[in-house]
Parts: sequence; C-alpha cells; structure tokens
Amino acid sequence: MVARKRSVICTFGRPIAGRLAQTFSPWKNSSRRLLCLNLGLLLAGSFLELPAAILILTPLLLPIVRAAGVNAIHFGIIVAVNLSLGMYTPPFGFNLFSSQAIFDAPLSRIYVGVLPFLLLNFAGLMIITYVPKFGLIEHRDRIQ
Repeated sequence: MVARKRSVICTFGRPIAGRLAQTFSPWKNSSRRLLCLNLGLLLAGSFLELPAAILILTPLLLPIVRAAGVNAIHFGIIVAVNLSLGMYTPPFGFNLFSSQAIFDAPLSRIYVGVLPFLLLNFAGLMIITYVPKFGLIEHRDRIQ
C-alpha cells in the first residue's frame, strides 16, 4: 500500500513540476520570479516544518528557478534561509509559539520583540537572493 502511494507520487511528481515551470515561463523577469519564490517560501515556512517543506517544495520549484537561470546551490541557500525565517514570521511561525510557552509571555509581546530581527534577516535574504555572489562565496569553485 505504501509502495503504491509512493509510486503514484513519483510518477505524477515530474509532470506537475513541468506544468509549474510552464505556468511561470511567461515571467521572463527572474527578479519577479524570485520575489514570488521568497514570499511563497516564507509562507510555507510559517505553516510547515522545515524537512516537510523541503521535501515537498524543492522538486516542484527547482524547474521554475532553473528556467529563471538560478543556480541549484543558490536555490538551496534561498530555500534554507526562507524557511528558517518562516519559522518565526508572525502570525503562524512555530518558534513564536514555542517562545510563548518557554517565556510565558503574550504573543503580542513576542511579535514586537522579534520584529527587528525579522526585518534584518529579511534584508539579508534579499541580498542573498538578488546578489548571488554573497550567497555563493563558499561555492565559487563548484559553479560553472
């Protein structure tokens, strides 16, 4: 039973990814694609746990970002930073609820406390996304 479900996912997973790439292919502007990617991954990171989000979204989004001309390593860095930011993005970030339980503080107070860090990390995410040299310093020798 489990093997059957897995084979269905593997069989239909590639056509779905191809259809997504065709849907977003009219967007020739890769900066618009990357902005939508960032917003979608932030939203997914606030609702899903990191391993689940990576396993679900990476095979679907990789054809889209490759069509936009983004390196696979750069895409992995963007995914990791986005999903980690989503973990403490109000109002649904998992880490916010954990902090509420640990510190016994109201959620509104935690939102206010996390906002400066969220803005700084979001600025860093934009730099990593739109200036690939900063995100790929460690991987210069692996990039074509």
